[in-house]
Amino acid sequence: MNERRSHGRGALATAVACTLVALGPAAGAARAAPFQPLLAPTVAFDFSPAHPRVGDNVTFTSTSTDVGATITSEDWDFNHDGATDASGHVAHHTFNAAGSFIVTLTVTNDATPTPESNSAPRTVTVAANQPPVASFTFTPGAPLVGATVTFKSTSTDSDGTIVSQAWDLDNDGQFNDGTGLTATTAFTTPGPHVVRLEVTDDLGATNISSINVNVNQPPTASYTYKPDKPVEGDTVTFTSAATDPDGTIARTQWDLDGDGAFNDATGATATKTFSAPGTFDVGLRVTDDRGAVATTKGTISVIANNRPTAAFTYAPGTLNAGDTVTFTSSAKDSDGSIAAQDWDLNGDGVFDDAHGATAKRTFDAGAHRVSLKVTDDRGATDIAFQTLTVSGSGTDSTQSSASPNTFISPGPTGAPAPHNGPSVMSPFPIVSLRGRLVRGGAIITALQVLQMPRNARVEVRCSGRGCPFRRSVRSAGTRHRTLRFRAAERRLRAGVVISVLITRPGQIGKYTSFKIRRSGTPLRKDRCLLPGARLPTRCST
Repeated sequence: MNERRSHGRGALATAVACTLVALGPAAGAARAAPFQPLLAPTVAFDFSPAHPRVGDNVTFTSTSTDVGATITSEDWDFNHDGATDASGHVAHHTFNAAGSFIVTLTVTNDATPTPESNSAPRTVTVAANQPPVASFTFTPGAPLVGATVTFKSTSTDSDGTIVSQAWDLDNDGQFNDGTGLTATTAFTTPGPHVVRLEVTDDLGATNISSINVNVNQPPTASYTYKPDKPVEGDTVTFTSAATDPDGTIARTQWDLDGDGAFNDATGATATKTFSAPGTFDVGLRVTDDRGAVATTKGTISVIANNRPTAAFTYAPGTLNAGDTVTFTSSAKDSDGSIAAQDWDLNGDGVFDDAHGATAKRTFDAGAHRVSLKVTDDRGATDIAFQTLTVSGSGTDSTQSSASPNTFISPGPTGAPAPHNGPSVMSPFPIVSLRGRLVRGGAIITALQVLQMPRNARVEVRCSGRGCPFRRSVRSAGTRHRTLRFRAAERRLRAGVVISVLITRPGQIGKYTSFKIRRSGTPLRKDRCLLPGARLPTRCST
């Protein structure tokens, strides 16, 4: 057709040229402009999307042009049957099957006397729609009963877009429990729970994904401890009694110092020694095999340890130089047992001369201090001491071992040497102090004056902070006797001084003082009292 039209245009040009010749040179000069023949339209078009799929709404847009004429019509043939399926500069078509399709655009202009037309075919390849891929994740990874679980879609569509996402969270087969990118729920029972996600792409294709969510039952934290009633100094053993109903305990951690950090011990058991009485917090944290954590905190009451009581006796009761003296401990511990007994037999303050419940030693004549230190099964200690007077003449000692748990500090037993002047009291009295060492002082268990002369007078004074009395006066009466001052028998702090003044009219009397010390036995001082003198003096030897 195009070829025929081109021949027609040639004949017309020849006729026009002949006419111009016949008119002569003047006419030819008037029409000197050359003749421009008319052309057919140039046909072209684009389409979008560039890679259409089955079901896509494909938009075809003409890009045809015409020189010297105006395009009057654009007709589209989408199924290659020669018929017009759509007209216009822009047209739409949906392909219902995959494959290659020839699309033809025919363009016509308004050329005169005869409109010109031209056509252009183009192959359009239509691909099958790839359905979306449904997928999702959830957090936390090991959800607990009653905890909120968040599900998040990670679905994709390789050749389009996802237009809807629907959730089935209760496994009833209905995707009506949530829509959108995320959904949340809380499971009230442990064990597996099926969750599904259905996604739809922009061409209506769907896909379903499901995940089995295993809901974890958390462990239960608890513990026991022994001994049931711990005492200061005890080592307490803690034992986990934690359980996990749907798994195993993977980790056990202890907080033994009550600071809230579970970093003091790990494992099913832990131990701690409580060095002081009081109330203490102990915590346990357990983690199961799926990461669930449970904690518990308990209060441990530790009672104070009753210190042991150091005491000892000795035999024979009458001591002479060279005698072998046997010391026997009578120490006790009211809430435990005696773990160690150590002796200081030479008075040097070091408990290394003997060990055990008994000890033996011989002594020269004079005063000798013997001490016993006992330690209980929790490490508490106590010290008892006695000052023994050993006679060098073989005469009876005035010291008695009848009273257990005592130290005896009698001092010298002999009277001052005779001299011109007042006579010496006879028998010359002995002042004895018994007690136990304690922290910061001593506990006095007996203050006695032995072999008091008839009609003698005893005055006991106390000075220093914490004195239980200031002055106490007793009389011996008409016979020899022993006087005991119970007002002094209590705990006395370091710095307290007990003074004992024994007088009888016209005779030389005795002065003895004891200064309580923070460590060590009381410091003793023995002096004589001259008749009428206000201050004691050294006794003549």
